[in-house]
Amino acid sequence: MAKKNIEELMKESGFTFKDIKLLKSINKKHDTTLLDEMINLESRFYRLLFLLPLSFLVLAFFFLMAGEANVIGFVISIIILIPPALFITSFKLSYKSFIFMRKYKRL
Repeated sequence: MAKKNIEELMKESGFTFKDIKLLKSINKKHDTTLLDEMINLESRFYRLLFLLPLSFLVLAFFFLMAGEANVIGFVISIIILIPPALFITSFKLSYKSFIFMRKYKRL
């Protein structure tokens, strides 16, 4: 696919100008293409689908097995750690890449 064609398809799939600009800056740093970055983000989305339910299962386990003092500390640590983890993994951009690749992977 041509570079302009990919950008147009990305805009149609819900990517904003800011998202495309961010992906282009990453591409310049790592000397890759937009499609390579989309594939990386798609694989990151699959990892998130595995890690988030796992972390909530651990949280549920601690609620059921731990005492009151441990639960309060654990909840505070989860509240502090989950938002930065989601920010670092860029869940929104990964989801958009996942949807884009499901639509246009064969093109």
